[in-house]
Amino acid sequence: MIIGQGIAGTCLAWRALQHNLSIEIYDQGAKTSASSVSSGIINPVTGPKYVKSWMMDDLLPAAESLYTAIEQDINEVIVHRRRIWRHLKDIKAENVWDSRMVDPSYEHFILRPDDHRAHLDLFNGAHRFGIVTGGLHLDVKKMIGTLNQRWHREGFLINEIFDESQLEHVEKGYRYNGTIYKHVIMAQGYQGIGSRLFASDTYRPVKGEVLIVSISGLDLDDIIKFGKFIMPLGDDIYWIGSNYQHDYDHDQPDPTQTKDLYAFLDDVLGLPYDIMDHQAGIRPATKYRRPLIGEHYEHKGLYLFNGLGTKGISLSPYFSGMLIESIKNKTKLDATKAYKDSFHI
Repeated sequence: MIIGQGIAGTCLAWRALQHNLSIEIYDQGAKTSASSVSSGIINPVTGPKYVKSWMMDDLLPAAESLYTAIEQDINEVIVHRRRIWRHLKDIKAENVWDSRMVDPSYEHFILRPDDHRAHLDLFNGAHRFGIVTGGLHLDVKKMIGTLNQRWHREGFLINEIFDESQLEHVEKGYRYNGTIYKHVIMAQGYQGIGSRLFASDTYRPVKGEVLIVSISGLDLDDIIKFGKFIMPLGDDIYWIGSNYQHDYDHDQPDPTQTKDLYAFLDDVLGLPYDIMDHQAGIRPATKYRRPLIGEHYEHKGLYLFNGLGTKGISLSPYFSGMLIESIKNKTKLDATKAYKDSFHI
């Protein structure tokens, strides 16, 4: 039994089916889940110091392999290989970027553009740009939506709210709605943070907000990171964001965040635009920025797959493979090999 069909639950379910495991998925299709508003970007080099994301040398190949396999199976284009243009705001930023370029471990991830005048002209106050290579854009909604319909049609997926109080530990596993499950994986994202079975004080959920905008004449094929991300969706439609809030009292779009996103469009980009949608989603991050994955210390066969935060698109393929293989082969997860300084339940 897999609880949740966001990006985490989808990867888990796909892996389980590839191992010929019999599964059922419970999902309520929350509109404010992180997956529902995700950019789908895998960005190999992040932060003001332009460092490779944690475990990227392992995560990126796993993501490319899994998402490409799903793309071929559902016969829908969901994987887009895109460069990411990073704004280098001053000479100091340029020097940091150049130091990465001479580091052999970065040779497949960054470069300097031969000509970036077109991009300089787009933004007020632009200085220079660097290019992150190897990035991916996953059409998350298309992938999850297509598999949701297929699995529902095939009887694997139940579109219902999961009631944790009705999950009963029995001799041969776990009973829920009259069915006995040998293994249960809880992959509910932020909705699982209040679980009585996997209570943890390490969660630090963040709320992200984005705009879906029509901008005629921008004509971008690559992703731009100029403080905020600008990602082309096709037909002059762009995903703009994301803002992060650690303190919030609801899961709906916030007017204060709207003001900030509008200021970016008005003051930095400065092109005419039309707002098509304003979306918010809550990401199940942790204070240590590492996922919470593993088997319950007392209830064998009960697993947690959560805390993937803002990196769920890149983390899910790799770690879902590890967990499903561990269940299939009846082996323990190797915390020293897989998680390094992350947290293992």
